[in-house]
Amino acid sequence: MSDPVSVILVEDSLPMRQLLVAYLERQDEVRVVGVAETGEEFRALIDEQAPDAVVLDLGLPDSRGLDLLLHIQATSPSTAVVVFSGDSVSRRGGAMTMLGADAFVEKPDVQLLHRTIVDAVARRRRGTH
Repeated sequence: MSDPVSVILVEDSLPMRQLLVAYLERQDEVRVVGVAETGEEFRALIDEQAPDAVVLDLGLPDSRGLDLLLHIQATSPSTAVVVFSGDSVSRRGGAMTMLGADAFVEKPDVQLLHRTIVDAVARRRRGTH
């Protein structure tokens, strides 16, 4: 992939946000362009940015993950959505991908998250989402 993937991270846990930013910023293929702790912060970010991908935590204090997923689909339909959650793939992953998320990765696997972000955006760029 020639251009780095621009990513907004949506995560309410400070330690997890710090881990994600530290790890992803060391990857050549990814550029973190925004970080949000709440759904409200995220809505402001997505409305001013056009990221290639959003990493979305489902358990935010002020918003439901599904509502944010629907907001992304309505306001930035070309943006890939990778749900990054402490819930198991078997519990929530299938439902979220059926509702439009590109992928679901269980926390705390940041290496898999990185590969999944890059792959999801590559599929979107090829038009094979």
